[in-house]
Amino acid sequence: MLTLAGRRRVPNMSKSPNKPLPCRLRAELFIQLAPMEIAGLPVDKAFALLEVTAPAVTRLNEMRKLIAWRIDPATAGERSGLFTRIEACLIRAAMRAGSPAGMCRRLADVYTLRAMQLATMRSRLMIPASVLLLALFIQPLPSLIAGSIGVGGYLLLVVWPILVLAGVFYGARWWWQ
Repeated sequence: MLTLAGRRRVPNMSKSPNKPLPCRLRAELFIQLAPMEIAGLPVDKAFALLEVTAPAVTRLNEMRKLIAWRIDPATAGERSGLFTRIEACLIRAAMRAGSPAGMCRRLADVYTLRAMQLATMRSRLMIPASVLLLALFIQPLPSLIAGSIGVGGYLLLVVWPILVLAGVFYGARWWWQ
C-alpha cells in the first residue's frame, strides 16, 4: 500500500479480537524465542524460523507481515494476537532495557508451569466427573428394573441432569468471557 507521497502506509490493524493462545503453545513460542535472542538473531529472522502448530500459524504469519512493515515485535505480536497485552508490554520493556531473552525465558517458564498445572487439574477432575456420570446412570436403574419407569423415563432421568449441567457449564463459561 502506498500513500500519495509514495511512502508505505502501515496496514490499519486494530487490537486483535483473538482469544489468547493456550498456555502450552505460548510456552513453546517463548521457549523457541529465548535461544534465538541469546544467539543474536535479528527479530525478523527469529520469527521466520519459529515453528508453531496450527492455531498459531496464521497469527505468526500476520506478525511476520507487521514486522516486515517495521513495526516493533511487541506491538506486532499484540496486534496479530500472538502475544497478550501484558506479554507485549513485558517484551517491549525488555527490548528497551537491552535484550528480551531473559523475559522470553521467564515467560516460557511461567507458561510451562501453567500448562502443567492445567493438565494436572484436568486429569484430577476426571475421576469425580466419571463418578458423577456413573451415579447418573445407576441411580434410576432400580426403578427401570422394577418396571415403575420405562426406557424413555430412564433416558429422561439420565439425560436431563447432564443437559442441565452442560447448560450451567457453558452458560458460566460464556458469562465469564
